[in-house]
Amino acid sequence: MPDWVYVVGAAKSIHQADLLSRTMVLMGGAMSYYEKTKCLAVVARDNAGYEVALSRPGVRPTSGHVEAGKRLFGDLRITSTPLHFLPPQRRDVC
Repeated sequence: MPDWVYVVGAAKSIHQADLLSRTMVLMGGAMSYYEKTKCLAVVARDNAGYEVALSRPGVRPTSGHVEAGKRLFGDLRITSTPLHFLPPQRRDVC
């Protein structure tokens, strides 16, 4: 899904309203920095459950999103690895 960015995190001792606010900043920053149009965020909260957020359609990056993206994601290294769910087929099997 080339137009999606996924943000996964964990939080401890952060009030739920503050966590949701921070998650929105993370999402906007990720979408801006990685130049994606959609974002799904999942954050584990104090071993009590998860906060899940989905970006709204048509969100445009603001200068705040661009700055947050540089600050939060600028030093991360990214790699791509192909995933194989089934082992390769052997040709010597009858």
